[in-house]
Amino acid sequence: IQPHVSELGLAHVDSVDLPVHLNKLLESSDGSVGALAASIAEQYGERLGCFIASLLCTSQGLTSPMVSWEEAYLKYWQEDVKEIVLGGGLSSGVFGKHIRTVAERVLIRCGIRHCRIDVSEYASYLPLMGAARNHPAGIPGSVAVFDFGGSWVKRGVAFYDEGQALYKLRVLPSCYIGDLTVPEKTAELSNVIIAIIAETIQKAGSDTLLAPRVLCS
Repeated sequence: IQPHVSELGLAHVDSVDLPVHLNKLLESSDGSVGALAASIAEQYGERLGCFIASLLCTSQGLTSPMVSWEEAYLKYWQEDVKEIVLGGGLSSGVFGKHIRTVAERVLIRCGIRHCRIDVSEYASYLPLMGAARNHPAGIPGSVAVFDFGGSWVKRGVAFYDEGQALYKLRVLPSCYIGDLTVPEKTAELSNVIIAIIAETIQKAGSDTLLAPRVLCS
């Protein structure tokens, strides 16, 4: 997206927000802008499709002979995987649908028809939901959950029924950490992560009984 910000009219937009704005441009009434946005989404889809095809088609691994974990990993992908569900911010909205469509097209070109690609209805929050569903049995109360991404920390509070099945996820405002995810700022990032966890527990715990642990993705 970055090389085309001027053509897309996004030169003023922070780099972390570019995917959100591209999502909107995919439905733009300006034909040239919409076409450029679609071509960018297609690049993402092509790359994803090629990556998946490389896993499903390869007969070789990174090592020769393959180590046991890699052999088991490739066998799982090639024999057991029949559906891939996309999650994460880039998979949201129209952008995610474009990526899915193009990636499936790549698989078909490679002769792969047994594996379908879908986009989660809750793409942006899938990691949070995955963390929430790892709630250990026997621990009462709701749980603060976090998704520590490369740019943002998504967070929320997970609620469970009497059988301890997840029934609600209350999403809290995300926190930007993109400027700190570089090797020279590791110590500062650690302090910020601790502060985010503490602030979340303090804010959520004011009206909710929280379990004495957090779940992270």
